[in-house]
Amino acid sequence: MRELSAGAWRLRIRLILGATFIVAGAVLQALNFLHVE
Repeated sequence: MRELSAGAWRLRIRLILGATFIVAGAVLQALNFLHVE
């Protein structure tokens, strides 16, 4: 059970970090686009 929960936590952390990087990248692109205009 502990191993499964640890694996689940690793997957959740990877998904959260991935989503955070994607959102941050989108925000940076939006800010750059706004600054260009």
